[in-house]
Amino acid sequence: MSKGMPAIERKALAGEQVVADRVVTGFPAVMGNVDDGGDVLLPGAFAKTLAERGERLRYLWMHDGSQAPIARILDIQEVGREELPAELLARFPEATGALKVTREYLETPRGDEVLTGIRKGAIKEMSFAYDAIGVGTPEEALRWGKGCRRLLKEVRLWECSDVNWSMNPATMNLKMDAAVVAALQAEPGPARQKALAEWLEARIHLNFTEMADML
Repeated sequence: MSKGMPAIERKALAGEQVVADRVVTGFPAVMGNVDDGGDVLLPGAFAKTLAERGERLRYLWMHDGSQAPIARILDIQEVGREELPAELLARFPEATGALKVTREYLETPRGDEVLTGIRKGAIKEMSFAYDAIGVGTPEEALRWGKGCRRLLKEVRLWECSDVNWSMNPATMNLKMDAAVVAALQAEPGPARQKALAEWLEARIHLNFTEMADML
């Protein structure tokens, strides 16, 4: 997992999903357990971003922000352990909660394709793209044990995706390039300036992260 200043990261989970017509509910993030990257999400990590950015979140296929969304998010929220299905708790007994996403798949070729894959059990994993905003100290991670390298206390959520495999590498080029194109096409004004400023900040963060990884 990347270290250094925050950069958009991706994390995936073979979550339990419930399908009803074109509406699917699943858990792209589980809190309390150590994932394959050595991270632990703490309860409340999504609270601020859901309150501030809930209307801007998207649901994509394979994190491809250059393509149209495949589904419309109907509901997204943090839930506690008591709302987790037994199957998920059996696989992640240390789970303390999760990010629960209910989405309605669009009647588009890609939306139909992914929904069919979910119904047939060919597509099982979900993922989310985020910035690590609040991170615990190395001492806190060490005290957590079980291979924990990083405690995620707060994240900035960008999107959720259906994916083929978990723990895809963090590459924000598609997302940021698409944001720049949209910003450049927008009318001059505060919204355009804000979008470009956010993209520039994210690029700076990524560059520092990549340099830290090389060192």
